[in-house]
Amino acid sequence: MLGGVHHIGYRVSDLEQAIAEYQKLFGSKVVSRIKTGDGSPVAFVTMGAIQLELMQTTTIPGQHMDHVAYVVDDLEAELANLKAKGAKFETQEPVVSGSGAQFMFVDMQGSRVQVYKPAPAK
Repeated sequence: MLGGVHHIGYRVSDLEQAIAEYQKLFGSKVVSRIKTGDGSPVAFVTMGAIQLELMQTTTIPGQHMDHVAYVVDDLEAELANLKAKGAKFETQEPVVSGSGAQFMFVDMQGSRVQVYKPAPAK
């Protein structure tokens, strides 16, 4: 079963400029920084009770919403449930990072949706 929203992902053309803008406008704080598999920089920043994932990209100019990530308790069970209902996932295996594991799919309207299971607290 899906839980609440964990984060909303945005593609940005200049990560440092986007961070500075969110800090100035909303008092956002950088929670963590990572690099994607292709080496692109990513920052997670606070936005009220949720986080924004700011992903630098040069392929899409400007800022665009990329996906919404929902928290799940049991990633494999949710994957099976969604597949049984016809969801088509971008990968066959979960993408795992230090912060957790996730699957991404595109809904019938063309929006990217992520199911995300946070890593256990250390």
